[in-house]
Amino acid sequence: MADIELLRSVVPDTDGWYCVFSLLDAKGPQQSHFKTLEEVSDEADRLVILGRDVYFGCGKFVTDENRDAANCGWLQSFFLDIDCGADKAKPDKHGRIKGYVDQTTGMVALKDLCNTLKLPRPTIVDSGRGWHIYWPLTAPVDKDKWLPVAEAFKALCLKHKFIVDPAVPADAARVLRIPGTKNFKDEPANDVNTLFTGKPMTFEDFAALMGPIAPVKPVYAPSQLDEFTKAMLGNKQSRFKLIVDRTVEGVGCEHIRYIMENQEDVEEPLWRAGLSIAKHCVDGGKAIHIMSRQHPQYNPDKTEQKASLIKGPYTCETFNDYRPGVCQNCPHWKVIKSPIVIGHEIAKAAEGAVIQQKDSTSGAMSEFVIPQMPSKYFRGKTGGIYIYTKEEDEEGRRGVECVYEYDLFVVKRLFDPASGETILLRLSLPKDGTKDFSITTEELLSKDEFRKKVSFNGVLAKQTQMQNITNYVIDCAKELQVVQEVETMRLQFGWADEDSKFILGSREIGPSYVRYSPPSKSTVEVAGALVATGSLAEWKKVINTYGMPGFEPHAFAVFTAFGAPLVKFMGIKGGIINLINKRSGTGKSTILQVMNSVWGHPDKLMLQWRDTLNVKLHRLTVMCNLPLGVDEITKMSGDDFSDLAYSVTQGAPRRRMKASVNEEREAQGFWASMMVATGNSSMTDKLQAMKATSEGELMRVMQYKIEPTNNLDKAEAKRIFGGLQNNYGLAGEPYAQFLVQNLEEVIEMALQVQARFDVAARIDTRERFWSGMIAANLAGGMIAKKLGLHDIPIQAIFNWAVKEVDNMRESTKLSMDDYAAMIGEFLLKHNMNILIINRHSTSKSGIAATPIVQPRSSIYVRYEPDTERIQIVRSVLKEFCVDKQITFNDLLDGLNREGSFISSARTRIDIGTDMHAPPVEVLEFDASKLGVMPTMSATDDED
Repeated sequence: MADIELLRSVVPDTDGWYCVFSLLDAKGPQQSHFKTLEEVSDEADRLVILGRDVYFGCGKFVTDENRDAANCGWLQSFFLDIDCGADKAKPDKHGRIKGYVDQTTGMVALKDLCNTLKLPRPTIVDSGRGWHIYWPLTAPVDKDKWLPVAEAFKALCLKHKFIVDPAVPADAARVLRIPGTKNFKDEPANDVNTLFTGKPMTFEDFAALMGPIAPVKPVYAPSQLDEFTKAMLGNKQSRFKLIVDRTVEGVGCEHIRYIMENQEDVEEPLWRAGLSIAKHCVDGGKAIHIMSRQHPQYNPDKTEQKASLIKGPYTCETFNDYRPGVCQNCPHWKVIKSPIVIGHEIAKAAEGAVIQQKDSTSGAMSEFVIPQMPSKYFRGKTGGIYIYTKEEDEEGRRGVECVYEYDLFVVKRLFDPASGETILLRLSLPKDGTKDFSITTEELLSKDEFRKKVSFNGVLAKQTQMQNITNYVIDCAKELQVVQEVETMRLQFGWADEDSKFILGSREIGPSYVRYSPPSKSTVEVAGALVATGSLAEWKKVINTYGMPGFEPHAFAVFTAFGAPLVKFMGIKGGIINLINKRSGTGKSTILQVMNSVWGHPDKLMLQWRDTLNVKLHRLTVMCNLPLGVDEITKMSGDDFSDLAYSVTQGAPRRRMKASVNEEREAQGFWASMMVATGNSSMTDKLQAMKATSEGELMRVMQYKIEPTNNLDKAEAKRIFGGLQNNYGLAGEPYAQFLVQNLEEVIEMALQVQARFDVAARIDTRERFWSGMIAANLAGGMIAKKLGLHDIPIQAIFNWAVKEVDNMRESTKLSMDDYAAMIGEFLLKHNMNILIINRHSTSKSGIAATPIVQPRSSIYVRYEPDTERIQIVRSVLKEFCVDKQITFNDLLDGLNREGSFISSARTRIDIGTDMHAPPVEVLEFDASKLGVMPTMSATDDED
């Protein structure tokens, strides 16, 4: 049975009418008015038996004529409708969430709202799917007094992000379910029950919890188009006068003619249909009275009240139902959907007009001149693209169709060396603002590819409209080919146009602007990671962690983010910083993440050891003047690392021959930057093991160890550096813009830093790469600090770098000019190929000397302990030098300077053995100066 006790507590017991409203899909809505709650209860029970969902009006109505808000006189509660269910919690096509995932979640949110607003515990009704919530009052309240408080309540709900149907809290005509009935939306039907009855409170107490109460605007203000309707209509506005004029001409609507000419006795439904057209015209405030004032019972207020309840213009089908047999003779029948279309007019924007547009990413406003279009196209005064479909008629009118409802301009022609000619488009959506995107002419001429590209960027259209948009873009592109030169797209990031601007992802940063720079095919993937998100203040908390004592090596590597753009001005083209420690958890990878986060995503900008050498070189080409981070580089082969070290510091990849012709491939780009790598072991050791004279590579690499510190425990480090995932890419743009604005001063300052450091660290010419890298990082760190991007002490980093240069000198010195060691390594490698034999016999019988040690394989070396001479087969030693990447002549020159190399000769090295091979080219060395010790048996007498 219906629970009328709830109604007794929330609906006024005043003179007036209760309203019962019910729904049944097959039979539509039905409502009735009653004087007593007992009648309401009986009606509710009857409707439940019929399988209808039953509701009651939350207010008391003055008459039984309708359930309009204007007819509501009093209320005795404030109420909410909380929708629940998985479908309600999913965003709709407009991105709106209409409810909570389940009733438990909804109730938790309600409790939070009550605690926030200090509301007492309310009356709670389980509506079968969600919750109906009431705060009963101690006495009835006049609707006009109730409404401002209800509006304030609704505003607070929205302010605190409480998900509620916004139409409910301030709707005096609202209906909600009657407890004791059924919710037939599910099968089987759910019960509607009162779970808790709240205590009544005074209206004044409730109002006091709502804060300041703003006056409610008049309900029946002259009709105006809401923002949503304006967005949907774009530049299509309807003028009622135009409908009337065309009707007089015989090309309008005969129903409108009938209503205008028969105002005294026109049927109410048809008059209301006429009101629906007049109300939604731009001159509707006057039109609804013009078409009503001749009626004997005409009342301006009631006319406006009636019009205010109409939700939209009625269709031609509805007019035809009210007055059959008229529409079939209309030229518009089945062509248009409503008579309001007859009054459509398009307002045209002036040619070359300047419009204000909001950037969809930054939100910044900028002025934009409407570009020239082919003569058959024009922009609507408030936006959108239109096309003239026919020439002017006798009255100067032209047929017009909408190509696209929102601004979509073809801005410029571009050329991508990898993808060919490209068109830059600019799209402006009402809520999102303006964004630019590019499309190749190849994609433009492909129906499917064009649809995919523009729809991905937010252009939504059905098949026919999409074809019109395609034609429009093609026509505009052809127009641009006549009036505009093509512009080459950016293939690299960093400095551009003689260092007058800086390219960062999809942004071109100039001295006083930041604008869209369409990525090319080669840069588009990385551009997606060079974006900004989160808070600069939160990001600074992360980087400033490296200001703690002991974090100087970490901070120096992070400063590469700021130093990389300065490398090209430091007399070098690049360098590598390699961070090592065989232990994990020392923070090496985190350093790369922090460095990357200056410009973009901390992880997506990072390469891994498994990425091929060609991938690394290509990424260097794309990044150009931005830093590159590579994790776990020690898993690379020594050859690849050697090649990478030379390439990074040469500022270009190695040239290759084309596969099909005897011709060099054109270089794909140049760079001037730094790479920061991490590893578990020393790459310099690997180079030294692979190459005897690895000085060239070693002097291009700054390698140092990242030692663990006690500054942060694991949990604290995870908390701090975890902030990078939500805050990154925020420092790069202001830093780059400062460089562009002050480049001459920046270069001068960086060179002064370099000079000061060179003196402090006693830098020599061989160490120019170290000097350039360190100075760039220190200068970049100083500039970033000046801009307020971090608070790390620079002097501490400077002092650390001076000491680190001394350490690197010691580690690289061991491998230089140690030519005797190379001979020693050769002898050890070929110890199975050494013949040890004295040149002179010590036997008293005069028998020739016999071998002390016989070779187990081919003879490559002859060692004579008594003369302290070593002979090595020239060709074998030369092959060894090639394998070790040693210059053969340099080796001999070095050994000659040391006095250990004696001469080259052609002789037999098998004398004293059973072999009698022809003479071979050998190199003779002084064993004593090489450090070769004679064997014990070399001094024994022979019998």
